Amino acid sequence: MFPVIFSRNKKKAAGPTTLVYDTFTDTDATALASHTIAPTNTPATSWTTTSNKFAINSNRAVGTATAACFAKIDAGVSDCIIYARLAVSENSDHSMGIAARYADDSNSWLFLINPSQNQLQLYELTSTSYTLRASKSMTIDPGTNYDMVVTLSGNSLTVAIGSDSATYSSVVRNTATKCGIYAQRSDNISAADIFDEFRVTELT
Repeated sequence: MFPVIFSRNKKKAAGPTTLVYDTFTDTDATALASHTIAPTNTPATSWTTTSNKFAINSNRAVGTATAACFAKIDAGVSDCIIYARLAVSENSDHSMGIAARYADDSNSWLFLINPSQNQLQLYELTSTSYTLRASKSMTIDPGTNYDMVVTLSGNSLTVAIGSDSATYSSVVRNTATKCGIYAQRSDNISAADIFDEFRVTELT
C-alpha cells in the first residue's frame, strides 16, 4: 500500500479577473459622473451619464430621469459577465437594468426588469428603436433587491435573475466593450431606480 502524501504548497486556482466593481460609496447627491469607481477599476475608466440623471443616495446609484438614461463605462472587453444588484421603488410603468455592448444612447443591448409587466426583458436598441428580443415572466416586487447577471459570449446574450432567464443570439455590436446601467420612467410617476452594486468580470 502506497503512503498518502499531502502537499502543503497546493495553490488555489485563481478566479476570473474583476475588471470593474463599484459599490457606489460616496457623499449623497454626488453625480455619478463625478463619482470614483471603487473598489476595483482595472481599465481605469469613469462613469459617463445621460444628462446627469444618476446620483449617489445612501451609497447607491439612483436614477431619476423621466426619459431613457444611461450611465456607462468601458470594461475593455466585449465578452464578460456583468452583475448588478437593483431595485424599483414602485410598481409602475418603468424599466431598469444593465446596458451592454453599448455604442451610444441610441444603440445598445438592454437587460431589464419591468415591474408593470412583471417581466425580465432583453431588448435590442438600434437607431432609437426598441425591439424586444426575449422575455421571461417573473414577479417583481417594489423595494426588493434583485441580483441580475448578464453573460456575454460571442453572439450569445443571456440575462438571469435566480432561475429566471432570457437568451438571444446576435452579431450586432458583438465587439463593443462599453456597458453600464440604464433606467427609464414615464413623466407621470415618481419611481426611483436603485442600483446597489455593479461588477464586470472576465468571461471564464
